[in-house]
Amino acid sequence: MSDAALQPGVSSLHAREAVGWNLLRALDSVSAATWFLVLATPICLFLAFAIPPAQGLDERNHFLRVYQVSGGTILPEYSGKHVGGIVPSCGVAYLDHLSSVAGQPGALQWRTFFQQPAGCDPSATRFVAFENTAVYSPVSYVPLALGVGVARLAHAPVPLLFSIGRLFGAFAYIGLVYLALRVATSGRNVLLVVALMPMALTSASEYSADTMTLALALLLVAGIIRCRQDPGAARWAFALAGGAAIALALTKSTYAVLAVALLAVPSSFLASRAASMAVKVGVVAAAGLAALWWTHLVGYVALAAYSYPAGVDPSAQIHYILAHPLSYAKLVWMTLVGSTTSDGTWPGFVSWVGFYRNLGAGSPEPPVPVVIFAFVVLVQAYRDAVVTPAAGRLRAAAALAWPAALIVVNSVLIMTALYVTDATVGATEYWRLHGRYFLPLAAMPAIAVPRTPDGGGKARSSSLAYAACMSALLAFLVAKVVLFFYVF
Repeated sequence: MSDAALQPGVSSLHAREAVGWNLLRALDSVSAATWFLVLATPICLFLAFAIPPAQGLDERNHFLRVYQVSGGTILPEYSGKHVGGIVPSCGVAYLDHLSSVAGQPGALQWRTFFQQPAGCDPSATRFVAFENTAVYSPVSYVPLALGVGVARLAHAPVPLLFSIGRLFGAFAYIGLVYLALRVATSGRNVLLVVALMPMALTSASEYSADTMTLALALLLVAGIIRCRQDPGAARWAFALAGGAAIALALTKSTYAVLAVALLAVPSSFLASRAASMAVKVGVVAAAGLAALWWTHLVGYVALAAYSYPAGVDPSAQIHYILAHPLSYAKLVWMTLVGSTTSDGTWPGFVSWVGFYRNLGAGSPEPPVPVVIFAFVVLVQAYRDAVVTPAAGRLRAAAALAWPAALIVVNSVLIMTALYVTDATVGATEYWRLHGRYFLPLAAMPAIAVPRTPDGGGKARSSSLAYAACMSALLAFLVAKVVLFFYVF
């Protein structure tokens, strides 16, 4: 056969190859912010409706606190020796019923999530205790409370009201993270990987105090990066980062430590270095004072021993830690990385589906290969971001040291807050440190990436590979939700 006869087929093959390469180049040029929208929006919508009500971590109590805040009640209320609030009886019956059903063998029926409890009086209310979420400030729940407030004004039935709140929370997370990815001038792939972690999107699609915590932490990191790499944007970027730091301190007080990262902003965004430093120190102090102020307001909840199980005494626990610092340091180490590290700690950083689901449905944690894969992707994102010539590696390591120190300090504070309020006095083990608490810390070292856009090299700016890897993790999440709730 002649070459001429083969030419049409060869031309067709070349055309297909050209289309393929053009498509690949187009995908390679898509920004991290766009990839986040493309992946997070459908997944969050799916999770908001597919995860049964009350199957988020502590979701029942988070919803009750949100409902309280949506009515304008800022501080929790007392009744007898319990702390909580006045909430609709229908809402409590709705969530308690679905929790009971989820704990029984067999697959769940999606249509039952939208059924109002039988014989429920929509106007009836009663006091319900929810001490573990009563300590959170309204800042933790602003989007959720706004959604519930709108639904209450429309007199929506409880199932619809519950779903509207979830949607408001999910869209607020998507919007804030998208803003962070647009603000950041480097380290975007690190932010993208953290923001798309299955645990992050799951929390964002449920009633949780972790939604705003993570979104604000990413916004803080993005603002600092912009200040360090774009002098022209330093003032507004610092204002954004400073506002995020103060709001973050009000979501969960332990994260006030992250405000110290603002000191990494160059002291040149105001007319004088002295003025810039004074403003930075002032904002860090404001974040710390905000955390202390809210802790003082709800201290009667956090330190009320009668609100906790027998043997738990926060005041006595604090004295024990101060009297046995080395023993406590060992306990923290063993809880984080030792033999007593729980199944929920590092797997929970990656993914966690369900709350008190029947064990016949399997484990809520992801399998080990999924956990390893997620951490490898995150580490690789950092490797790409901080790549430097050999001569600059020591300098890069030094730059990463102090954000790492912030993570260590914050991790100890998180552990201590849990240990003081959730463990018996002098306990030598603690098993309930969940990995989701570390997600807001995961992007913090990105503030130390080299002061050139995208880590100093155009080739490393592509987000395609990370979007593909996170797509695989999110495909696992979707499959997990379907199997965990609707098959087994």
